[in-house]
Amino acid sequence: GSCYCSAFTFETRCSIPSVSAYCHCSDCRKAHAAMLYRIVYFPRRLFRPLSGHHLLSHYTARAAWDATGTFARHFCSKCGSRVFNSFTPAAPSRTMSGRYMGAEPQVGVPPALLDCPIPPSWAPTCHIHCREAVLDLSTPTHGPPRHDTYPSPEEAENPY
Repeated sequence: GSCYCSAFTFETRCSIPSVSAYCHCSDCRKAHAAMLYRIVYFPRRLFRPLSGHHLLSHYTARAAWDATGTFARHFCSKCGSRVFNSFTPAAPSRTMSGRYMGAEPQVGVPPALLDCPIPPSWAPTCHIHCREAVLDLSTPTHGPPRHDTYPSPEEAENPY
């Protein structure tokens, strides 16, 4: 995968993530300027920076759920892309998806940064921090029209 400017590149050998979720917490929404955030966590040993490691900067803020105080958001200082999160769990546990997460350091990667198709095993298994959601999650919705590419003005005015 890579950041927006491709200065920072990485690879991962993660086939089955510890967590794959949509997060609605206010921290993630503000960090990404988005209504929700898709993230995949896996053991740090399965993540390897390939280039641009010297360009990384990070921001550490105490997340309410972070009992160890190790959570950090890492980004490319050249283009500003968030490239991964990192933290060390307080203790081994089962995740909300029922998968085992050891006490070893974890890395969280936004799947959109991959430069290859997203593995099917990385499909989100849940929404988290729904209480903080700004989207109405109470009823299923078909949402706005969908376009395969950026719509032309005609498609945007007449999506159906």
